[in-house]
Amino acid sequence: MKIQRAFFLVGAIGFMSMGNQSCEDAAQKSRVLKMEIELASLKARSVRMPTGEVIDFPYVANSLFYRQVMDHDHFVITNPVPSPLTSSSGFYKTQDPKLSKTAAAAEDGLVSSRDLSVLNRFGFLAQANGSSAQSKGEATTQATSDLPACLYDLPQALLGGEVISFEATWGVGVGVGYGAGGDLAGGKVAGNVQFDQSKLEIGLRTDDPLTQQAIAIGDGIAHQSKVSFGIDFAAGLPIGLDFFFKTPITDVIRKAMTKGLDKVVDRYTNMISTNKDWNEVWESRVLYDPELVNNDTHIAFRGGYRASVQVGDTFTVTNTHYAWEGAACYTRLKYKIPLTVTPVAEAQVVSVGDNVSVAVITKYLIDQKIKPGAMVKVLKLKEPVKAKSATVAAK
Repeated sequence: MKIQRAFFLVGAIGFMSMGNQSCEDAAQKSRVLKMEIELASLKARSVRMPTGEVIDFPYVANSLFYRQVMDHDHFVITNPVPSPLTSSSGFYKTQDPKLSKTAAAAEDGLVSSRDLSVLNRFGFLAQANGSSAQSKGEATTQATSDLPACLYDLPQALLGGEVISFEATWGVGVGVGYGAGGDLAGGKVAGNVQFDQSKLEIGLRTDDPLTQQAIAIGDGIAHQSKVSFGIDFAAGLPIGLDFFFKTPITDVIRKAMTKGLDKVVDRYTNMISTNKDWNEVWESRVLYDPELVNNDTHIAFRGGYRASVQVGDTFTVTNTHYAWEGAACYTRLKYKIPLTVTPVAEAQVVSVGDNVSVAVITKYLIDQKIKPGAMVKVLKLKEPVKAKSATVAAK
């Protein structure tokens, strides 16, 4: 019996070790950087309830969509970053540090104090009064750059779309919502109704904020599910938003939105990545004039903790030409192209803020200085530290 137990213990440890290894491998493969996006409003139609009450369904859809984007592992809502161009007074208004690490967008004009700290530490923001300026988030306007302002502030993509149809039914063709043919036939009801099905169809798209052209379109992504709940449509009693937020309807809507976001991710990887790898899709750009610091030994770029960037991640840096129809940022970008086939340099992240990171140049690949606006692409993400196997731990 002892021998059997011993074999069982060894087998169990081996199984757990293999399980841990597979989990570690899965975790390693699953880390992706989050694309910075700006949310546009979802288009939707108002919904009439059986009581005659009209619900602001566009508000419902946009509230739930915001939450789903925040929870998605491929997107992050863009926040402003501190730059010499946005603080003519030399002072930055900072957001609450407790909130700055969330996926939510910051209020207009507020920047992350962690971003300020990282940039000041490496000299990217000229300090007005030494350490006191750093603690106050101050910077002088002497720190100028030829990088157009929109390249500091704009995300990689604008994300929006439309709720094509929404249905919550208690019979064939009878229910609450709308479809291609208009509102569902529900009529006025004054009594208890048992809902049994719900469906939402959504179309999402991303646009390049600079060229204003569509990038990825995921039309007609639908999710249908059985639901089981009752509503008493007593005469004169409003149902309001509780119908959407406090019933299983909310889960149906959210799952449809997640399917739509996943479809957008698939479109990106199929169109842009040769290896169907999201990290090949992800890109950022160098901020600030490198002449301000250490003779091109470090760069700062958009993307930090909120985008899942970590210390030790390595990137390639390629100077990029931006061709505008007229004045930069005030007119549409005609195109942007890398200036060279070979990247200028490779860089490894040494410090991460909420929305920006600083990387040290580890290798120059060609004889060229890095310019503000240079394209930053993933070379290799840092691998997680592997825990000791259960077998080693048992010894």
